[in-house]
Amino acid sequence: MNYNLCTYSIIAFCLGLFLSCSPKDESSGIRDLFQNEEPVARVFDSYLYPSDLKGLVSPSASRKDSVDMVKNYVDSWVRQQLMLQVADKNLSSKQKDIEKRLKEYENSLLIYMYENELVKQKLDTAITDIQIEAYYNEHKNNFQLKTNILKLLYVKLEKESKFVDSVRILIQSNKIEERRRLENYCYQYAVNYILDDESWRPFDEVIKQIPFEIYSQEHFLRHNKYLKTSDSSYTYILFIKDYMIKENNSPLEMVRSNIKHIIINKRKIAIIDSMYKSLYQQAILNNDFEVNL
Repeated sequence: MNYNLCTYSIIAFCLGLFLSCSPKDESSGIRDLFQNEEPVARVFDSYLYPSDLKGLVSPSASRKDSVDMVKNYVDSWVRQQLMLQVADKNLSSKQKDIEKRLKEYENSLLIYMYENELVKQKLDTAITDIQIEAYYNEHKNNFQLKTNILKLLYVKLEKESKFVDSVRILIQSNKIEERRRLENYCYQYAVNYILDDESWRPFDEVIKQIPFEIYSQEHFLRHNKYLKTSDSSYTYILFIKDYMIKENNSPLEMVRSNIKHIIINKRKIAIIDSMYKSLYQQAILNNDFEVNL
């Protein structure tokens, strides 16, 4: 943007005053300037005055930084005023009814803030396992699986590892001592492994780790309990403890956290609904409002 000499002179004069005034006489110097100030910039019938720049420049800023700061501010102001002129010309009166929209937004924000404060004060966040299980049993059909899931043990070894046969046997055992041996082998020799067979996992995530082409997940899960396969570098051993096919009800373990959130949200809604009902009934008793239709 190009500024004329007069504009630059006014900016320089303003900066000189801002930067030279001591804290003691700063307010009086600025006050004298503001009483007889010339505009720094104009866009149509809108003017920017030195008083509008008050507080813009930090006392610790260098003169060059101060000049740049003011120039950038003036440039931004001009661009904004030009855009406002365009918007004013091209928007209908109804579209420009900003005051009504701002009031509606202010009302919504105040109500939202009060509702939040009320919920903070009254919300009981303690949820028992019995409550979670009761909600799950009443709404099982709302928790359908969207993917196949399984519980499994999985070990990836170097293809030439001497422990492949041992792992193949141990991974299918339920004995505590043999499970400990399997864990020890995995900690020392496995490239990758999953030993938590109590947690449900999406089958999609598991098959990404195994170089085995599966055309139908459902068919594979129903007909395979154990799998051992290899590529050029590694051997992959997988033992399926349990599985569930998609579109069945999700196991409670997988949706427990989700149910907690649902119960909490229902309690929040109940608190707010109760407040509105109480407020309305009290207003009726006090004759605080009337409706004429």
